[in-house]
Amino acid sequence: MRRTLPLMFCAVAISTGCARVSVNTNLAADGSFKRVAKYASSDSQLDMANQHGKRDITELFLIPTQGAGISVERKKTQEGETLVTVTRSGAAGGPPLADIAVLGPDRKTTLTSSVAIRRLENGQIEYRERLSWLGQRKNTFGDMPPELRVQIKQSLPPRLAKTETIDDITHRVVKAMINTFFGPAEPVLPIMAIDPDLATRKLRIAFYLNLALSLQRDYAMTPDETRSMLASLTAEDKMKSVLTSKLPGVAAPAGTDKPSSSTDGNFMPLTFAVSFPGKIVRTNGLVDPVTGEVYWSLYDIAVEFEDITLELVVDPRS
Repeated sequence: MRRTLPLMFCAVAISTGCARVSVNTNLAADGSFKRVAKYASSDSQLDMANQHGKRDITELFLIPTQGAGISVERKKTQEGETLVTVTRSGAAGGPPLADIAVLGPDRKTTLTSSVAIRRLENGQIEYRERLSWLGQRKNTFGDMPPELRVQIKQSLPPRLAKTETIDDITHRVVKAMINTFFGPAEPVLPIMAIDPDLATRKLRIAFYLNLALSLQRDYAMTPDETRSMLASLTAEDKMKSVLTSKLPGVAAPAGTDKPSSSTDGNFMPLTFAVSFPGKIVRTNGLVDPVTGEVYWSLYDIAVEFEDITLELVVDPRS
């Protein structure tokens, strides 16, 4: 038997997690690139959830070996953190690079990334990174709180109160909820335990950005109808019940206090950033206004729900 956990616990679990991956990809104007992946873990006794025990970093990640075109540096920080930096270069138009590999408790690969960078016929450069889950998928809708569908039905204009429409919109809301909580491009979950008021506001804004245009396009909802629906769904009393109840698919084995994930119960942060020459044509990431980089932030559990593609197209001549 499995039981679900309050989202507030999930936020606390995240705050005590100690393994993470950070990747920076630098694109050149000819389509070649340099990629720096940093893997970090800690055996600190402050890890309250005892996420990894004394396991070595090589038991958490499949780290490439040093060789032609690949440099690997391992060091221990003063804080007791193990940091491995892998640097490699890729030629323009090369085959997709199978890169990041996260290992589960049994040392089987659970999450992988594959990055493809190519120069398009019009001279633009396309970056695509696919994050794939190799383990068992989350049951996204099987554990969905039944009251959520009721709330959605009540918030819709009467002309849309049809079973198929309600089901479809409910699925869209749950997907937006998952992306908002866990990323990409920027998860809200870390602030839930320390500032639920700010979390509620960010959830409301993210729901609008993720849902409004598609609802107006596919169901001819007016902007006022869309705002009214999302305002109803994110009302304080309803959001409080969501934040203190279960999130679809986030569960723990019976008799434990840890949600399931690829890293023994805690959620692993993954950050990807791309620097480039020229101008952005399109992307599903966020722009850092200081560095000009495009970045994505997420937790590994997001990939358990569905595979994720990070996309960026730039024009190096602009």
